[in-house]
Amino acid sequence: MLLQSIWLSLVAAFISLDVTACWQVMISRPIIIGPIIGYLSGDFMHGMIMGAMLELIWINTLPMGASIPLDATATTVVATASAILIERMWVIPEPASIALGILYAIPFGVAFKRLDIFTRRFSNNLVYQADNYAKAGRLLRIESMVVLAIFLIFLKYFLFYFITIYFGLHVLYILVPKLPAQVIGGLAQSMILLIALGLAMVLDTFMFKKRGKELE
Repeated sequence: MLLQSIWLSLVAAFISLDVTACWQVMISRPIIIGPIIGYLSGDFMHGMIMGAMLELIWINTLPMGASIPLDATATTVVATASAILIERMWVIPEPASIALGILYAIPFGVAFKRLDIFTRRFSNNLVYQADNYAKAGRLLRIESMVVLAIFLIFLKYFLFYFITIYFGLHVLYILVPKLPAQVIGGLAQSMILLIALGLAMVLDTFMFKKRGKELE
């Protein structure tokens, strides 16, 4: 469990750099990273379902400009890994494990947003330092500031994933067996609502674009 959590956290943190730090080729989107985490966790299909659902829910959420939305990538990683490990440890129905994984991950996604705001403010100091190096003509120092910033982002993601997956599952190990059968059944039924929410977000996105074109 420990080694698997470390491995998942390392891979997920590397892919998560795609969100804003590097590349930005969209491999960090839920529809991509969900199946990857599912494959590494031993259940590719589970990851496909989780990635598709969360992509629908956060289809219109992009970290552009000064906007810092709820991190869909971090939420997808935690939800997918947690759902697969929950189902494997307690053999509960797949719909219930997916819903429980999402419910478990969303509060951490909100907490990660706060952490992201803090690290971005800290990174401003690196920008000022790079400006000073640019004025002094010390180009190698500028490169070192860029590498340091990327490393700090990677470390932020890695620690977040490792804590939420490894230590968080120890908490779930205590709570899940105590859930009544009615709650497990309710979680399984809630999958319908989650799918409906995702479809509603897609419709809202396209309807908003259509209204925008009509106003033009």
